Amino acid sequence: MISDNPEFEDFIDKNTWAILTALRSNGSPVSAAVMYARDGDTLVVSTPGKTFKRKMLANDSRANLCIIDNNDPPNFVAIESEVSVETENVLEGTRPVFDKMKVLGHPVPEIPDEWLKRQKRVVLRFIPKKISGVTRF
Repeated sequence: MISDNPEFEDFIDKNTWAILTALRSNGSPVSAAVMYARDGDTLVVSTPGKTFKRKMLANDSRANLCIIDNNDPPNFVAIESEVSVETENVLEGTRPVFDKMKVLGHPVPEIPDEWLKRQKRVVLRFIPKKISGVTRF
């Protein structure tokens, strides 16, 4: 489990997009929209190895992943995390993201190993520390 709140658990499982906020070396925050997936008690994001996300998280592993939905007003679950940057076994860490992409009808690479190597992909693994949010079901 990521949260001991069943509503948050359900929200995390049902949604696809999140805003990742990480810290620059000067301490200022920067955000990006990412597709995430659950991998056991962690969340994963697959990203090209040269992105700002990877560079910042390699220097400072603290991040916030704010999962959002399409309601008006939006519901959200914010997950304060420590993030590890994985460069080995990237296919295994990316597989949950590929599975989610397939369900949503997004194309998945036919030869994932080659695609991951070409993009120098890494897996960002979010280890939850504190969870908050607003879910109006």
